Amino acid sequence: MKKKQGFRTIRTESLVEQSAWQEGRSFLRLSNRVAEELMAEGMSHLARAKACHDVLEELYHPHVDFSYGEEQTEKILEEVRSLPDQKR
Repeated sequence: MKKKQGFRTIRTESLVEQSAWQEGRSFLRLSNRVAEELMAEGMSHLARAKACHDVLEELYHPHVDFSYGEEQTEKILEEVRSLPDQKR
């Protein structure tokens, strides 16, 4: 590996007691495991929320008047397009 000019590697292992290094590594391994478990649990909750959302959407979707939303969108777009150009 080529070193970049102006940079050098400083080995700090000898500045810290071996037991402190071991504790740090153990803590990081534990933290990684906990983070992975929390991520998996969070993904599980998201999947359940998505399933509930899909059921709810299936119930209300047939009763939504999408044409009204489209009309309102078009109305707003026309208003925006009629505004004077603000570029200078």
